[in-house]
Amino acid sequence: MKNTSKVYYGWYMVAFSFLVQALAYASLVSCQGIFIKPVTEDLGVARSDFSAVMTFSAVGLILGSLFMGKLFRKYPFKNIIGTCCVIVCSCLAGFGFSSQMWQFYILGSIMGIAFAGLTTIPVSILINNWFGVKKKGLAMSIAFVGSSIGGMVLTFILNSIIEHFGWRIAYWFNAALIFFVIMPLILFLVVSKPSEKGLSRIGEGEVLQSDRGLTIAQAQKTVSFWLIFFSFFLISMMNSGILNHQIPYLSDIGFSSALSASIGALSIGLASVGKLILGLLFDKLGIKKGSLVGNALFFFAMIALLFTNNFHFLAYLYVLTFCIGGSVPTICPPLFVANVFGEKDYGSLVGFLNVAAGLGGAIGSLLCGKLYDLTGNYSLCWSSFIIIAMIAMIMQWISLRKKTSWNE
Repeated sequence: MKNTSKVYYGWYMVAFSFLVQALAYASLVSCQGIFIKPVTEDLGVARSDFSAVMTFSAVGLILGSLFMGKLFRKYPFKNIIGTCCVIVCSCLAGFGFSSQMWQFYILGSIMGIAFAGLTTIPVSILINNWFGVKKKGLAMSIAFVGSSIGGMVLTFILNSIIEHFGWRIAYWFNAALIFFVIMPLILFLVVSKPSEKGLSRIGEGEVLQSDRGLTIAQAQKTVSFWLIFFSFFLISMMNSGILNHQIPYLSDIGFSSALSASIGALSIGLASVGKLILGLLFDKLGIKKGSLVGNALFFFAMIALLFTNNFHFLAYLYVLTFCIGGSVPTICPPLFVANVFGEKDYGSLVGFLNVAAGLGGAIGSLLCGKLYDLTGNYSLCWSSFIIIAMIAMIMQWISLRKKTSWNE
């Protein structure tokens, strides 16, 4: 089967994945920080109380990630992703009607479950189905660039709506935007496999290895699996804390509200370039060197963020280093799965790594909020993250140096 059209249909799946990441993923992961101050001040609650919404969402994500891979193997792709889209949008709209924190917690938990079936898992499955090893890094990075560009644009838009109309209107707008853009694409554009269009996957190596690798049960018996799992748990924990608290942190240390939001949006937006760079590095230099560069820049970004308190110009160094370093927890997990464990049980393994991301997300934002409430600033939080970033980098380097039985 060969592609006879000018544009390989898989690139439409990349474009769809880009929009899913730009609108849905960015809304929950990248943009919730701008709601911290207005919601807590309006409802009279502590920052840690509102940060716990992300914890409940992350717990939902963990639960969803445990079974979404199996659902995608068992039921039609469109049915699952479409249902999850409706649930996510309903929960976001529900935030706009909420007046008590328990309402946020319930909606956040439900949204987290559906989030697993709308964003990273189906996007990773789509890209893996349509692109082989020679194109996968580039295709994956383009798809995940959406979360950066979307996070930047949505931060400006939602922050402006909050300032002029209030945070409730911002949530309703966010829900409507996702629904009216993503749902028509799910219904009329998405095709889960090349064979459904009479096509074949492009970018294969010399040998097709889609049926080779370890099952999730076999992978869990290896040291590499748990090193990767806990490294992404740590990185996701830090990313959650940074993305949700960088804007209030900058505001606290003297940046204006508008400039804080702008720098936060810039750090997310420039990650679009960082993700492309990281994806190309993986394709050209291999996953070991690419992940080492990404993790090292994450480490230096944390140092710059900590000392921005004393030297405000370092905020821009933080942005430049974080644009690549902050891409690691998004780009690396699906590539690690294919490289270390093969494609035999790809969806389930990606889903299980999403559990690590969910656990990290559950702790990261809440941890930052708690440390802020205890100390009145974010210095202890960023200092701890510097040490954790180094530990995660070492764990990933060790895991990639160990060969698993299927690729020896």
